Formats: sequence, structure tokens, C-alpha cells
Amino acid sequence: YITTDHGRDSVSGKHHGGQSARERTTWIVTNAKDLNENFKKKPAIVDIFPSLMSWLQVSTSVDKLMEVDGVNLTGAISAIEPRASYKNDSIHLQWTAIQKEGTAKVWLSKTNKFKKGGKDKYSIVATADVAKEKISFEVKGARSDFYKVVIEFPHNLLNRWIVVQKDSNRKN
Repeated sequence: YITTDHGRDSVSGKHHGGQSARERTTWIVTNAKDLNENFKKKPAIVDIFPSLMSWLQVSTSVDKLMEVDGVNLTGAISAIEPRASYKNDSIHLQWTAIQKEGTAKVWLSKTNKFKKGGKDKYSIVATADVAKEKISFEVKGARSDFYKVVIEFPHNLLNRWIVVQKDSNRKN
């Protein structure tokens, strides 16, 4: 895998760090075999890490895998493009299914102990058919201002964080 970390400005072709489309654009070149739909649709720099882990046959614990933002660019994957929102004490999740078979398990944590080397406690809070491409569930009994959500699919994990804003229509 060869990639850029960012683009350059449009005026001089130099400098970086801005937020223009050109400065945020990257590219990925690879000779990897068995490229999947994630590579063909919208590959991102964060997808290189899980791809290299797979190619190098490096395994790690599930709690660390739950923190990985990317999706493998080769081999079988179930879903990509996770989206999450919070409204009225409910979390709403969506994804784009690639292989529609199987069940998605939704794991939820209200902590970020991983940030300081600890472990977050996750619980399975919902399940859905992968093909449905969405699920919603209430969190009234687990209210928090912060949620880590991991969706476990048959072939990959997707994650999202939710930071509850004061104006999120929370009913008290």
C-alpha cells in the first residue's frame, strides 16, 4: 500500500493542513489481491491498518479491534459506511450492506477507558438482520452523554461514537 497523508493547496500545490477538498483528498495505490467493495467505493487511510493486519496475519484482542476505525480493503466484508445518531433517548444506526446474509450485533459502552490504556465494558443491546441496513434502540436505562457503539457483522466490525448534545431532544 502506498498513500498520501493529505493533499496540497490549489494555489501553489504546496502547504497543507487546510480543510479544502483538495487538502483533504488522499489516494491509495496497492498491488493487493482480492480487493473488495470497500476499496472500490470509498477507501480511506484508516482502512490501510486493518488491511495490513490481515495481510500480515496479525491478530489482536477483540477490545482493541473494537477501537479500529477502518475496514479491510481485501477479502470478505459484510458492511461499510456506518452512521449513528441520537434522538429522544434512542440511538439510530445505519450501514451499507455488502454481503447481506447474517445478523448484526450491536455492542454499547458508555466509557472511554481505552483512551488511558484501560478496557471499556461493552454489552450487546440489539441485533438486526444485516440486510435491513439499520436498527434503532432505546437507551433510557443507560443514559449517558457519551456512547461507543460497535456493530459486529459476520465478516467485520464498524464503530461510531455518539456525543449527546444538550439540544438533542432528550426527554427527562
